[in-house]
Amino acid sequence: MSRRACLLGLLTACLLTGCSGGPAAQAVFHVQRGVVPQAAEQSCQLHQTDAPTSGYRGGQASQPTLELPFLAYFTANGDKPYCDGKPPTATDKEWAKLYVQLTGNRVKVQQILTG
Repeated sequence: MSRRACLLGLLTACLLTGCSGGPAAQAVFHVQRGVVPQAAEQSCQLHQTDAPTSGYRGGQASQPTLELPFLAYFTANGDKPYCDGKPPTATDKEWAKLYVQLTGNRVKVQQILTG
């Protein structure tokens, strides 16, 4: 079975069963609609509402299809202001700290960490 078919099957099963949101649930990293690839530069960035979960944290539980777009987005946009003009939230700072942990690059998210 192809990877795409497998993912589609899992998504369908999740939708049909209501997605319990248990420990296997992954956070959603928010980007502007239509931003493909996620590395595209934007004039501002969106706040994050979910704390990063294991799929984003590197290591054995990492899911590259989650982790790599998150890293690319922050590399391109992590130093931008938020679209709503508000300061970073505690959750935004969690994502920024994770970015630094995974990349060693504090410069790209400095505005979030000090905001």
